[in-house]
Amino acid sequence: FETVTTASGQNQLGGGTVGKELFSAVTTASVISQIDASPRSKRVVTKTSAYAVTADDDIVLTSGSFTLSMPPANSTGNKEFIVKRIDSTVTAALTVSAGSNIDGAATVALSGTLRPHRRILSTGSTYVIVGSSNEI
Repeated sequence: FETVTTASGQNQLGGGTVGKELFSAVTTASVISQIDASPRSKRVVTKTSAYAVTADDDIVLTSGSFTLSMPPANSTGNKEFIVKRIDSTVTAALTVSAGSNIDGAATVALSGTLRPHRRILSTGSTYVIVGSSNEI
């Protein structure tokens, strides 16, 4: 590719023959298919009693007041889980097993009546909350 320096001193990709041919051959569809040729659907489970979340679960919908046990953080890599309460129960506790914590705490509560959710990311050694809401 050719590099062109503009009057303001910024470098831009030039319009050389090779660059024109390359960019004219690329379509949006081909770029998207190369990025993610087979998107994976999310595994959604709905639970109404104590449940041990698995590394295969992506979204856990809860109804009622009970405990969810997360898998050990070191067994899930950099995986993100979403836990969402779908009823108006006041509290459904979320507990991490195997000595891992969620943001330094052994338990995190999904409390309130506005159907809260938590986005929880495994760092490979612990869990961190990367998003939460008290209503959706």
